[in-house]
Amino acid sequence: MNTFMRHILTQYICAICSIVLLVNCSEKENSSIVYNSPSLYFQNAIKLEGEPLPTQYIAENQFVCYYSEYGFLGNMSLENKKQIHLADLKTGEIKTSTCLFGRGPGEILIKSPEMSLYKNSLFLLDQRTDRVKKVEIAQDSLKVEELFKLESDTPSAFLELETVSDSLFAILSYSFNNENNLILVDNHNNIFDSEAYRLLDNKKIDYSRFRYNVDIKISPCRKYLFVRGDYNSISKYTIENNNLTLQKHIFLVEPLYEIKNKLPIKKGNYMELNPNIFIGNEYIYIVANPESRQDFKDRAKKSISEGIRPNAIPENDSYILVLDYDFNFVKSYQCDCNTLFLALSPTPSTVYATDMINNRLIKYTLNGLN
Repeated sequence: MNTFMRHILTQYICAICSIVLLVNCSEKENSSIVYNSPSLYFQNAIKLEGEPLPTQYIAENQFVCYYSEYGFLGNMSLENKKQIHLADLKTGEIKTSTCLFGRGPGEILIKSPEMSLYKNSLFLLDQRTDRVKKVEIAQDSLKVEELFKLESDTPSAFLELETVSDSLFAILSYSFNNENNLILVDNHNNIFDSEAYRLLDNKKIDYSRFRYNVDIKISPCRKYLFVRGDYNSISKYTIENNNLTLQKHIFLVEPLYEIKNKLPIKKGNYMELNPNIFIGNEYIYIVANPESRQDFKDRAKKSISEGIRPNAIPENDSYILVLDYDFNFVKSYQCDCNTLFLALSPTPSTVYATDMINNRLIKYTLNGLN
């Protein structure tokens, strides 16, 4: 073989190797992305009949509560004021209250996701002062303690709080250069890790820009942090040695969009699940309120024409989707109420849903879960 042919052959082999390497890298890069189909969740959903707790609260679209050994802890109310309440596990009756929500002196400006239960304490992020506060739970009392003030070197808004331990916290922040960041910070405001939240699909579309539809949840073992993002997405991070490491993304429904002005715009037939996630000892529980993008637009237009503010979710029965920690689908259930939030008991098959229409808690038994 002459020198010229040898050179051509060498170039050909190098080109083939480069293509193989690129394919392998691409597969490796996208191997952590999972796509599912809506039919997986809804075709064989098990219908549930709930057991309503007798106490009915006042109208509150976004009331949320947590299950503790002393009772439910949340922002449900019997009077026309928002507070943290401790309620009986059997009846839902409020036993004691603390922390008045509002903008006045001594009040806390807070939304429901900025609360995190750890052991027998509820940790709160006051968005008005950027201070983290602790509500210690006893048998029939709640004691409030102010811990520390969150600070940042760059102008930021602190959006979400989760508790890794009683002295280490995971924070979702939004910096004004249009970035969401995941931060591990201790109670002396020492930052151990800061990761820019990124969510790319296999076409390299970045969905993390949708900062208003992001929240974080931590596993009871405190080893995993889950981020629920836009486009029905969930990301899983490990927490080890005070560091965050991204493990996997899932799109519960494959994104359907068209590019306008270099940004992904959802198509009308795209299925919105409007998901909220809750992390148990063994499973991920997802509250889903399915609706196509076009149906949402039609419903919003109708409400606006009637002079009514559109609801965030459709007023129909919700679904509970159960996945394992690796995002493998386990089971799905159809509730007999419209809900947004769950309180998870220590038993995987027992959950409490917040009935958003009748303003009460409903106990569900999820048959088929250990």
